[in-house]
This record gives sequence, C-alpha cells and structure tokens, in this order.
Amino acid sequence: MLEERKYTIAEMAQITGTQSRQGIRRKLENYEIIFEESGRGSSVVFDVKKITDKFKTFCVIDLNVPPQTDFTKLKYFLYYFFCDETFAQIPDEAKEERLRSDKKDISRQTIAKYIERLDRLNLISKNTGNYVYYFAKGGNRRTATKEEYSKAWAEHWENLRNGYRSAESISNMCFEYGGVARKYPIPEWNGIYLDEINYIIDLVCESIENELPE
Repeated sequence: MLEERKYTIAEMAQITGTQSRQGIRRKLENYEIIFEESGRGSSVVFDVKKITDKFKTFCVIDLNVPPQTDFTKLKYFLYYFFCDETFAQIPDEAKEERLRSDKKDISRQTIAKYIERLDRLNLISKNTGNYVYYFAKGGNRRTATKEEYSKAWAEHWENLRNGYRSAESISNMCFEYGGVARKYPIPEWNGIYLDEINYIIDLVCESIENELPE
C-alpha cells in the first residue's frame, strides 16, 4: 500500500514492479503521484508528497488492476457491491439494469469480470453453496425456489429422454414458468480480508464525495 512518505529505491521497485529509476519515475507520474527524488544509485530516495488519486493508485498497485481500466465504472461498481447488501445478491443482468437506472452504464460482461477479479483476490468467495434461483426470458425475471428450479430442469431432462428437441423443451419451460431456470451464486465477503475491504470502501466513498459539488 503506497503512502505519503519516503521510500528507498529498493522499496519503490518492489511496489511498482520495475527496477530502474526512470521506470519508477514514469510509473509514479502515470499514477499522478507528486514526489521528489534525491540521492544516487542505490541511495536514491523517493519522497511521496501527495497521492492525487488514492483509489486508482491502490487498485493498480495493490489489486493489480490494469492501468487502462475505466476507474469511474470500477469505483461505482465497488460502491454498490460493498455498500448495498442486496446488490451483491442479484444476478449480473439485474445488476446491469440497476446501475443503468441510476445512470451508471456498466455491462454485465464487465460486472462479471469485476466479480471474478474480487474472487481471484480472495476478497470474496463465490463458492458458498448459496444461490438465488430465478426464471429469465429476455429482460423479464422472476424469483423462484430451489424446488421450483429443480422441478423445471427435471422436466426438461425428462422431455429430452422422451424425444423432445432441446429448443422445444426450453420453449415449454418458458411457457410453463415464464423463463429459463437459472441460479446465481451469492458471493460472500472473506472475513480474513475484512480490513482491506473496509479500506476499499473508504477509498471509494472518499473519491465519490470528492466529486460532489461544494
């Protein structure tokens, strides 16, 4: 985690992932970090004076988020995901609609990538065994029980065994239940990384507050 303090060139090389003084300088400038350099060779010191965008810097350095990422989209996704308890529990297409209704245009494909990154970082777990069950067709969805979900798929497999074509059986499912039976794994926070999650929330909220008109 980069802070506003002095770093040796060895410390900064480890943080930025580059060994050369010029490479470190270039990365810090790209992160919009205000700093001063002093010394020569292995005695070089980087004095970080100000981290202009703490959220972006943390994402790139600590979460390994690609620098070309749209950090405004990522910021608002994380705000909804970690601050709205119900948001994390709805399917990705419902997340997309929720964000769009709030004038935050983030596609479900991008949402899925964000969630996958959080899972890879062990900040969350998708393998909890808990699911939301629903039927979906087009832009329409309705919630379902596990029993109803299982019944719909059991009927589908039975139809196939009886000679139905798959498309015909799925069409029957849509007619009978209002859509295709789906389930969405409910992600859970990893308590081991709770301090890091809370720090992300603080960064996100601070960044959003800074955007508000005075």
